Amino acid sequence: MRLFTSRRERRIWACAAALVAVIFSTLGLSRALAGSFLARQFAEEAFTAGFAILLAGLLLAAVGWSTAARDIGTAVAAAGALAIAAARVTSAADRTHLIEYAALAALIHAALRERAARRGGLRAPSLAAMIATALVGLADESLQALFPARVFDPRDLLFNVLAAVLGTAGPSGARWTRRQARRYLAASSRAIRGARR
Repeated sequence: MRLFTSRRERRIWACAAALVAVIFSTLGLSRALAGSFLARQFAEEAFTAGFAILLAGLLLAAVGWSTAARDIGTAVAAAGALAIAAARVTSAADRTHLIEYAALAALIHAALRERAARRGGLRAPSLAAMIATALVGLADESLQALFPARVFDPRDLLFNVLAAVLGTAGPSGARWTRRQARRYLAASSRAIRGARR
C-alpha cells in the first residue's frame, strides 16, 4: 500500500513538514522574530489589505474558469481572512502563531481532503486537520519549556487552536461560497432561458 495517494498529496505533506520544521527551528528565536514581525502600526493597513484580498479571493473562487483558478481563489480568500484576524490581535507573538498555525492547518486540511478524494474513508478531514494542527501546537508549546526564558503558555496554545480553526474554516468557507455562487449563477441562467421562451 502506497503512503501517498497522489503526487499532489505528497507535495502538500512535504510543504506541511517543511512548515513544521521552520516553526520548531525558530523556538529559541520566536520572541525576537515576533517583536519585529507585523508591528502594531501596520495593523490597520493589514486589515484593509486583508479585506481586499478576501473579496478578490472569494470572487476568483466563485467564478474561476478552471479548478486551479478556483483553488487559488480559495487560498487567496483564506489568506485575506487570516490577515484580517492577525490585524485584530494586539500581540505580535500571537499574530505569528495565527499565521504559522493557520497555514499549517490549511496544508494539513488540503492533504487530508486530497487523500479522502482519492481513497475515501476519511469522514471529517476538517476536524482531523484541526486536531493534528492543535497537537503540533501542543508539541511546540511543550518544547518551549526546554529553552531558557521560555515557558509553556496556555494562551499561545489557545491561539494555535484558533489558528487551526481559521486555517481549516477559511478554505471551507470559500468552497461553500463558491458552491453557492455557482448555484445562484445556474439558477439565474435557467431563469433567463425560461423567460426567453
